[in-house]
Amino acid sequence: MLPLDRLRRLRNTAAVIADDVDMGPAPVRSHADEAVRYVQAALGVELSYDSETLPVLDHYLRTVPEDRPEALALVIATAGAYFGEVMRRHLGGRWQLSTSAPDPVGPDLVGPDPVGPDLGPDLDPKPSSVAQTAPSAIPSATTWRLILPSGISCSPAGLVAAAIVMHDDIEDLDCNFEVPRVLRATVETVLARMSDVTEEEYYSLCGRFDTMVHLQDVLLSIAAQRKLSAQSQ
Repeated sequence: MLPLDRLRRLRNTAAVIADDVDMGPAPVRSHADEAVRYVQAALGVELSYDSETLPVLDHYLRTVPEDRPEALALVIATAGAYFGEVMRRHLGGRWQLSTSAPDPVGPDLVGPDPVGPDLGPDLDPKPSSVAQTAPSAIPSATTWRLILPSGISCSPAGLVAAAIVMHDDIEDLDCNFEVPRVLRATVETVLARMSDVTEEEYYSLCGRFDTMVHLQDVLLSIAAQRKLSAQSQ
């Protein structure tokens, strides 16, 4: 495998280049900018699309009242767009705004398999108004997916919803990662070797981001090694 520091340099360089030439789809930018304004008004802190701002967003999500479904759905959609943009600008990748299945992106992609609660702590879902939100109250932005270069994809809005209620069994929202089927065993092994975390850390956006970074490093390293092996044959 390639050294992690080299992979990170390549990943960061790609992300900076992508950020310069592609600021993401206009609907995503609009929703993400709304999240910036909401957090600024609530906490007096301006989010800057940097991973260092995720603890601020996590704190903001803990203050969101769960008894107002319409407002809650709006927060999920806008914060999801912001979280997705943070991941895209740091890790690369692209948005898929349609509701069709993720396109084949990433190394050795055969088809997506969900990687969700079975790879995390055994947590009992808690009742929440998120799960009871009427479909008409859920903006279409909650169906947007982020597809990373490694082949991992996710619904950032679903991850935000899970961060609010601290479980990922939410009706009408996808709170799972999807990975190339051929690499699922590798992902399961990587996740199993990661350190134990608390329930709050597991569902936090900070925790999800760190997991994404680690998984992408491993998967890109595997893909690079396979490419080198193929070229040497």
